[in-house]
Formats: sequence, C-alpha cells, structure tokens
Amino acid sequence: MMREVSAALFGALRLAQLDPGGLRFFNVSSAGFRRSFFAAVLVAPLYAILLFVRYLMGLEAASVPRYIAIEGIAYVIAWVAFPVAMDPISRLLGRSDRYVPYIVAYNWAQVWQNALYMPLAVFGITGAIPGPVYSVLNVAALTLIMFYGWFIARTAFQVPAATAAGLVVFDFLLSLFITGFADRLL
Repeated sequence: MMREVSAALFGALRLAQLDPGGLRFFNVSSAGFRRSFFAAVLVAPLYAILLFVRYLMGLEAASVPRYIAIEGIAYVIAWVAFPVAMDPISRLLGRSDRYVPYIVAYNWAQVWQNALYMPLAVFGITGAIPGPVYSVLNVAALTLIMFYGWFIARTAFQVPAATAAGLVVFDFLLSLFITGFADRLL
C-alpha cells in the first residue's frame, strides 16, 4: 500500500507541474480506485488542525461533540459527493471509460491541494498573516488549486477545456454547498 501511495502522490505532484505523464503513476484498477480514497486519511490531520484552530479562536460556538460530529460528517460527505456526482456526469459526457482514472487522480491531488491551502487558512485565521496579505494569498492559492483541478480534468478525464472548467466550477460550488450547510448546522 505504501508503494502505491508514494507513486500516486508522485504522480499527483507531476500533474501539479503540468506533466500529463503523472497519470501513469496511478493505479486505475477498481482496487486502486477504492484505495485512492485513502488520500482523505492523509488530509485528515491537516483538516483536524484547521478545525482545532477555528474552535480555539472562538470562530465556532457549538459544543465540542457537536462541532466534531458535524464537521466529521461534512468531511466524509465532501470526499464522497463529487465522485458520486461524477459517475452519471461521466456517462452523460460519454467519458465513463475515463471516470476511474479521473477520480483516482482527483483524489490523490487533494493531498497536495490541501497541503497548500490548509496551512495558509490556519495562518489567516490566527492572524499570523495580516488580513490584506492573507486575502491576496488566499485568492492566489485558490486560483492555483482550481487551475490544477482544471489540468487534471482536462488530462485525466480527457475533455475539452471548457468542460474541464465546468467540472472545476461544479466541484467548487458543491464544496461551498457542503461547507455552508455544515456551518448552518453549527
């Protein structure tokens, strides 16, 4: 398993460098598809730190058990919602043959995306980065992450540029919906 994780993270890093050859480092079998969700386990500590900091900074008023339960459920839903939604979308687009490679690459890419974004978010929440600087860095990081997602969709899913952009926007809006719903529950 560790060899597969290392190869997948290397492949995702190559994709981040705009190298389509990064795709060959992914296990795109059905077992590799299932194991790509292990990326959620790798990202979880970063997410837990972000939640801990948000709570310590007084940004959340819910009790600790409620906060952990809602955010934990939202985390799982966030990891599952896009791949589930992409199954029928892949068929609609006539790309069902590229669904597994795309989701595998997408999942492993989440590790690098979160490695970039989560520390920035923590520094922004704590005030370690001044507000105006954080705003600029936040927009820059989100732009990079969205471009990375676009490149993965374009390369792994093998769709036109506009379709890849639409998938990135859909993913972003889905994430906002899940986060917003969780925030309302808190």
